[in-house]
Amino acid sequence: MGISGLFSFVERRFMINHKLQSSILVVDGLNLAYSIYKDSPGMGQEFGGNYDTLYHKYMNFNTMLKQCNITPIIIFEGGIEADSGRRRLKRNNRLYKLSACSNYDPLKEDKWQKSNSFPLFAKDVFMRACKKCNFKIIQSDHESHEEMAELAKRLNCPILSNDSIFIIFGTNLIPFKYLESPEKVKHFRESSLRCKMVSIDRFLEDLCIKRSQLPFLAILLKDEYIDSTAFKKLFNLEQPFYFQKKLDIIRRWLTHHHNNTAIEKIMYCVKHEKRDQARRLLQYPSKTTMELTYTQVMEEPERIFCESSNALALPNKGNILPPWFVSALRQYQFPSWVLRIPFFHEIVYFPQVEAEDQTYSLLAAMDIVKAFAAIVLSNDYPKISLESTLSKVIDVILEIRVGSELKEMTISFSESDVVSLPNLKDMPDLPTGIRKQFLHQVLKLNDNDLEVVAQFPDEVQIFMCSIIYCYCRANQASFKIHGLVLMVVLLKIIETSYTNTEDNIERNRVAILSEQSIENNPSSNIKDLWNNIDIEDCISAFKILPELHRFQLDIVTKGQGKGYILSESQSPSTYNIKIVHNYSEFQMVLFFTMYLNRLLLCPYEDTNSILYFNSSLLYSLTSHITANERWLDGLLGCKSLHKLLQKVDNLFSLLKQDKHGNPTPQQVKEEGAYPIVDDPGSDEIDVITDTIAYI
Repeated sequence: MGISGLFSFVERRFMINHKLQSSILVVDGLNLAYSIYKDSPGMGQEFGGNYDTLYHKYMNFNTMLKQCNITPIIIFEGGIEADSGRRRLKRNNRLYKLSACSNYDPLKEDKWQKSNSFPLFAKDVFMRACKKCNFKIIQSDHESHEEMAELAKRLNCPILSNDSIFIIFGTNLIPFKYLESPEKVKHFRESSLRCKMVSIDRFLEDLCIKRSQLPFLAILLKDEYIDSTAFKKLFNLEQPFYFQKKLDIIRRWLTHHHNNTAIEKIMYCVKHEKRDQARRLLQYPSKTTMELTYTQVMEEPERIFCESSNALALPNKGNILPPWFVSALRQYQFPSWVLRIPFFHEIVYFPQVEAEDQTYSLLAAMDIVKAFAAIVLSNDYPKISLESTLSKVIDVILEIRVGSELKEMTISFSESDVVSLPNLKDMPDLPTGIRKQFLHQVLKLNDNDLEVVAQFPDEVQIFMCSIIYCYCRANQASFKIHGLVLMVVLLKIIETSYTNTEDNIERNRVAILSEQSIENNPSSNIKDLWNNIDIEDCISAFKILPELHRFQLDIVTKGQGKGYILSESQSPSTYNIKIVHNYSEFQMVLFFTMYLNRLLLCPYEDTNSILYFNSSLLYSLTSHITANERWLDGLLGCKSLHKLLQKVDNLFSLLKQDKHGNPTPQQVKEEGAYPIVDDPGSDEIDVITDTIAYI
């Protein structure tokens, strides 16, 4: 976390012009992902996120770096905080995000921009964009500001981040807002990226302090280490001062104290729980720094990063986590919060825009969350037989939303719960069929469900599994299968279609032949119909359906030809929070289903469907389908689309009959089938205990 007031002070006096070209750049990954998101309009925040649009923004930025021959090393901080104080601070941040989401007013967009919230899949979308460009990515286990700074020093390169803490570590910092825009670089075909950089040398010269004394500023300027009372006592002050005055006082004080003496006096004033972290920070400059070559870092980025400190050294339980799982974490197959399950036995809250008077969206995915946590915890249990005495119990704290507040729910896992699950250590040795069967068991998919899933292309099958899981317990009036399917089809076909290329001409020729074959074979399955959707039918759909008139298709250059990107020209005339809430539940189900699929080593193809998820488009489609009972007839002119959606309608009509009698969310709540708070607005229950069994 940055130092309040430092960045404003520095950017007024110590910014210098700089050019990035044919160089390495250390990047604060999450900071950059959020900065691009916040800087981009039309992200559909009020509906849950437009991931297709966000992906294009990320790709534009990455393309700019490649155009200027800049090699980024993208580092993400881990989920293990240095102390309990940092954990409390992050929990307060989640409370702030919850407040922003719960009280969201779509008429006040600036309020959202200030909320520091982030759509559920945004980080995953950013990772996919980086991997698409073959950028080096490192997922740390811990908070890693010092390690990032050390790596930047060894590479003799700047850091791209908006976090002022890097100034304290003596690295040249490039704030995101001082970078030239990707559009400008692309338009002028520039080979260098103009920016402004914080000059550490100027900063030190102006303050008349040594580089080795920079960490003293971090300790003395942050309330996290020394509160205002201790600060005034240390400097014999009677009143607090604004930032620059405090900086002057500290500077003069340091000039009259040797480093060892200053450390002794400072440590006496540091909060007890922060002393280990403060001592480590104050000793930071004593590390030896040996410059690295480009080749060394590109060949073994993780090893080099690890040499900078213990940022990749998992404490205590690190030695019992299977190597394949640790490697997957480092490569960001799983987000950083996953490490909190084995280390802290907790799952943090994921803020989304949802209806405050409805049950929390995570409830819809509760079975999947339990299964995911149980497998991650399976290494905490010794190998036992079913006849053994099963007594060990592990409690996992789950943060949930109750009204507009955060509450905690306890899920208890006994050995009898876990022994029947796939063990984390043995996962690579299990046959694909066993892993897939377990996923079906968690999602409660029967043979009829699986027949439907199998008819869809491989790349969207896990997406369809999530749809069917939701379909079994969602309100049919609000949750529209057709809207989800149509959204993915429209975006995938439009955004992957090109004009004026030999490949597209050949694809059109094959499509015509396939269409003729489908005409002669009425029993064609969904996969055949999907693969032969006509791009012109997709374009026509935006002209035919009234709710889609507020969208436009922008023609852009893609490779050697032209393609389309969807953009939103105006906001919808209505805002129904119940529709938004239903699809927040779906996103949560898809979120945990996707990561459970990865934990099971992808028995289903790791879906890219999230890149074709546009919540604004989905909201408009759902509004149209809800208001028009015969909406499908309106697409008769879009022949290929109509055939596909008619087939989907027939299949899910049969599924609806098959699922008849399954409990609705309200029935689940009343019958106690899942652990939830009796009254979403109640303050009476802070902790809920739920013991689960899978067999």
